[in-house]
Amino acid sequence: MERGIRPRLLYQEIEFVPGTSAEIQSAVEAALGIQRLATLVTSPDEASVACGVVMSVGQGIRLLDAAAVRRSGISQPTEGTSLLTFLHTDNERVKTYLQATLGTLALLAQPAPDGADQHWFVMDGAGGERGARWQLELDAPRWIGEETRRRIREEETERLRTAIEQLDGEAKNVDDELARCHRVREALRELPGQLDALDLPGSIERFRDTLDQVK
Repeated sequence: MERGIRPRLLYQEIEFVPGTSAEIQSAVEAALGIQRLATLVTSPDEASVACGVVMSVGQGIRLLDAAAVRRSGISQPTEGTSLLTFLHTDNERVKTYLQATLGTLALLAQPAPDGADQHWFVMDGAGGERGARWQLELDAPRWIGEETRRRIREEETERLRTAIEQLDGEAKNVDDELARCHRVREALRELPGQLDALDLPGSIERFRDTLDQVK
């Protein structure tokens, strides 16, 4: 992004309404999808410059328009609970964007029948739109909500710290084993000279003399 432009991601602009269960949070995040959640949000004044950068990259990155979506009314699902019921934002542009694109997306108690004229999702990750349906894999909530993201960062930091400690321990074991192998190798190198210097018992001396006579 151009120097001086500090975009935020859409998921940083929204929060779950207090009391939203973890199960619903997982279903909502899956229904929104990471591509929409990662939409870039700049100030209206920076949007033009940001748009030039985003459109030149050509990687499918989404950027929120500088102006809020203008609509004559509020879209509502014909049945079920609107996904937007579970979300809150103070950003008017984000609010109208979600309303325009997801206003009719509804949480249903069970999948809609074939041919249903609606945009829907259910708690197990199934979803559909007019004429098609799909099944999404649900993960624990991790994107929406500052507190959730803080917890995820702490968990990931602890996981990495534990992994590093484990690798350090394994590296030390390897170093110890390598040092032992070096000691064994040095001992084997010195063994012939040590054997020659031994004061062998008489019985072994006689056995060596007998062997010499046989030769």
